[in-house]
Amino acid sequence: MLHIVHDKRAEQELARVKDQLSVILEAAGEGIYGLDAEGRATFINQAGAAMFGYRQEELLGRNLHELLHYAHPDGRPYAHEDCPIEAVLRDGRAHRGDDQLFWRKDGAPLPVSFTSSPIQEDGRVTGAVVVLSDVTDRRRAQEAVRASEERFRRAADSAGAVVYDIDLAHPEQAIVHGMDRLAGLTREEIRFELEWWKSRIHPDDLPGYLAQLNRQMEQGGVMKASFRLKHASGSWMWVQSSREVLLDRHGKAARVVGAIVDISHRLAADEALRESEERLRLALSAGQMGTWDVDLATERTRWDAHEYALLGLREGETTPSRDAFYACVHPDDRALIQQAVERAVAEAGDMDYEFRVVHPDGQLRWLAARGQVMKDERGRPLRIVGVNYDVTQRKRIEERLRSFTLELEWRVAERTRELVQSHDRLRALATELNLTEQRERKRLATDLHDYLAQLLALVRMKLGQLKRVPAHGQPELLAETEQVVNEALTYTRTLVTQLSPPVLHEFGLPVALQWLAEQMVRQELSVEVRQSVPDRLELPEDQAVLLFQSVRELLVNVRKHARTHRAVVTIDERQGELVIGVQDEGVGGAAPQPTRDGPTAASSKFGLFSIRERMLAIGGRFDFESVPGRGTTATLALLLGSAECRAPRAEQDRSTFSSALGPRSSALHGSLERIRVLLVDDHAMVREGLRGLLTEHADVEVVGEAWDGEEAVAFADRLRPDVIIMDVNMPRMDGLEATRRIKAAFRSIAVVGLSVNSSPQVEDAMRASGADAFLSKGAAGEQIYRTIVETAKRSVERESAER
Repeated sequence: MLHIVHDKRAEQELARVKDQLSVILEAAGEGIYGLDAEGRATFINQAGAAMFGYRQEELLGRNLHELLHYAHPDGRPYAHEDCPIEAVLRDGRAHRGDDQLFWRKDGAPLPVSFTSSPIQEDGRVTGAVVVLSDVTDRRRAQEAVRASEERFRRAADSAGAVVYDIDLAHPEQAIVHGMDRLAGLTREEIRFELEWWKSRIHPDDLPGYLAQLNRQMEQGGVMKASFRLKHASGSWMWVQSSREVLLDRHGKAARVVGAIVDISHRLAADEALRESEERLRLALSAGQMGTWDVDLATERTRWDAHEYALLGLREGETTPSRDAFYACVHPDDRALIQQAVERAVAEAGDMDYEFRVVHPDGQLRWLAARGQVMKDERGRPLRIVGVNYDVTQRKRIEERLRSFTLELEWRVAERTRELVQSHDRLRALATELNLTEQRERKRLATDLHDYLAQLLALVRMKLGQLKRVPAHGQPELLAETEQVVNEALTYTRTLVTQLSPPVLHEFGLPVALQWLAEQMVRQELSVEVRQSVPDRLELPEDQAVLLFQSVRELLVNVRKHARTHRAVVTIDERQGELVIGVQDEGVGGAAPQPTRDGPTAASSKFGLFSIRERMLAIGGRFDFESVPGRGTTATLALLLGSAECRAPRAEQDRSTFSSALGPRSSALHGSLERIRVLLVDDHAMVREGLRGLLTEHADVEVVGEAWDGEEAVAFADRLRPDVIIMDVNMPRMDGLEATRRIKAAFRSIAVVGLSVNSSPQVEDAMRASGADAFLSKGAAGEQIYRTIVETAKRSVERESAER
């Protein structure tokens, strides 16, 4: 016997709605996919697959977390149990967020907002639906579609029917299947008597049912009726009866066949469908989407209210039709739409295009269309359904971007022309720089030969003379030799400072510019430095050197050409830029321009053109303004990096090591019988010289040697010396930082700074770090010894006073 599942009309209506929902799902611009209980993809729409750079079939059945959501933004693995999207599979609750990062097929990151919702059957979670979107209204619309589709599926799965065949002459032989499932009645409990059947029908429905049954028994044929049937439990349920009465040859009812279907779920589904359609309508309204449906056989067209609004029409004033639609489309876009429709009907079935509409008031709007051709089982097109939505704002943004692109291309072309023009000048400048380098080499060679080499030769002669002079005449000869060595050291320090000022590398650009201002006094130029940035401003070494050399060249130009003895250097930070200005109130005049033959002979190694080109090379700029009679202002500007690059390290970061060591007392403990000394210098020869000098004194003991600041800190903790001789400039950790850490942990240990560069800036920086004294490496041996003794004595006295 036939098993009738549900009413054909309801089936067709349900199929139509499901087809429409499926089309809307594929037409949506957001990504939507489904997961089973193990996190594998059960379905994904085209937009979702395209969002990740995959085809749909590549994702189905795959674990999407492991494929697309496997890592945090910093590269750390993303565990399943930490994933808020898969959490729905564990707790059965919906999750949403806007801070997740997926990974495309090409490895590119894809930030998304998400909503993941559970699918439950019989109280347990069997899967989830995930919507990825950055548009809230559109996400709501697609969530409404998903919920509607789920309710329809459950309504269809729960449908059931009773099938019967009754011979009225022998009712006891009737065939009945499914009554137990439908009404809870067994075959034995069923009585094929009219009175019994009447007792199972709701009293309110009984009169109509009996009237229809009587007509059918007289006339025969097929009739349908809906009424409430009493369940074995005593409850009432809505059913639909579809029966046929067969007449015998005498025109009397002889046989009744039919089916009874439980329509309670269908009625509930119909109500749910109405609610779903209303929610869908509200969601589409929130997303400003208009829906349309065209019957290809009859050309009957349907628009919803939002579609009317998108076309600039009022609902009810215009009948939806193809001609009415094309009348709203911009004339230049009509052919495009016709071609898209023809191609969809003939080929793939999908439509995706954008077009312009002209409203009755003349307003021009851009719309995007997403649609699909619905076909029958033979592949013949039946209908086209889809959605339209407004993309005017996006089109305006794209137009602005195109305008910006054209402007950028023009600026790139202009910059290219400038670079081509400067190419010849750079080539000439390179030649001049090469010649200048050779002149500098020659000058250095001459100075070294005429002065330093002569001094060293004189020292060698003095030492040879010492071998032949009696002991009573050696002190005077030794004093002369020491004087020559001191002159050689002074000349060496001066030469080193000229070539590469140590103050720049040790203390940074602001302090170096203050030192440069002091040096310019020797060239009869008084320089005032005004700064609003900290002294410890940190810059990459190449940038600091270039800025220093540029300022020095500008000051030299002021001395040579401005006819003034005063200049001002300003150091400021403005809107993330380091800005250094060099100003004078001299004669002013036009900025010198390089000729086609390159810089003039009078220009210095870092002339104005060179400064400008070098500043451009590091991402900075150089501005030069000179007014006759009112002086000159030159400005160097360089974009600073992050805050970590600009500012010195925080005090707590510098003292971390010393805090771990903890404060401890010195080994001297109030006694000066023997002073324990730690030598710290990255040059082994200097340490050897200091050790040899100090071993001549019985009250001094060298207890250890360190070659950089890190070793000095470790040895200070291990050896507990009374005095540390600390070099300033060392690799890894310099003497300033090492002194700061040691004095923070061991206040009783005295530190004596030592440097080839004996400038006030170096001494002040060392004392600011906590040093008790400062000496030049050129100091006499007796001076070093006296300083050690006096410093140790003061340390003991200070410790005794504190106790």
